[in-house]
Amino acid sequence: GNMKVKAWADGDNGKVEFAESKNDMMGKGTYLVTTDGGKTVYLVNPKEKTYAVWDMDAMMQLAGGAMGVVKMTITDPKVERLLEEPGPAMLGYPTTHYKSRTSYTMSMSVMGIKSQSTTVKEQDTWATTKLPDASLGMWLRNAPKSGNEELDKLIAAEMDVMKGVPLKTVTATTTTDTKKKKAETSTTTMEVTVLTPMDVAESNFAIPDGYKEVSLFPMGDMRRNEGEENDEDSDQGADNPFLKKMMKKRPF
Repeated sequence: GNMKVKAWADGDNGKVEFAESKNDMMGKGTYLVTTDGGKTVYLVNPKEKTYAVWDMDAMMQLAGGAMGVVKMTITDPKVERLLEEPGPAMLGYPTTHYKSRTSYTMSMSVMGIKSQSTTVKEQDTWATTKLPDASLGMWLRNAPKSGNEELDKLIAAEMDVMKGVPLKTVTATTTTDTKKKKAETSTTTMEVTVLTPMDVAESNFAIPDGYKEVSLFPMGDMRRNEGEENDEDSDQGADNPFLKKMMKKRPF
């Protein structure tokens, strides 16, 4: 599938608008916005006039088995930098070409059903260090934590392979089922196609007045401290427009 975004970056202020997307949560017209360099990000839905904290770490941990259903172990992790060389100029900026290989074995147990697979991921990245805006990392260098210590260490090692902001990344991932000896390969390409210096009004990074905050999570706001009571008029569960879109195709 394809996803196309249009983004604005001005120092710590950043906005990423989804111009072409079939994702349930990140539909066309919705956008991510930050004013602190990506430390805090909100998903804004103009159609519903709502916004929600975009907590990728919490979402990854929820998807990775917050209910204790999934058990995952990573063994033989390895990240190799195969190449670092001057790359071609892209969109008027000098780049460095990095080539890396990540490999590991994953053992999983889902509701008692066990499986094991090996993964080899080869990645070519063309990155520039001439774009200092911290908010660019909200989309181009985002690496959420899964909650699995071994996997998070592997992701961090992958990020350390390159310096700067990637303008193009081509990733080929081959996963082989250890038992069935069946391999599947997928290729993902991310490319910045237009990069234009311009003046951007600060209001472009603000959540419009009158928008209502909702939670992305079916079990309440995961940002709340344990034992803290929910506000009576908060939007959660069936009244949450973000969750409604998810549940249409993925009922809980």
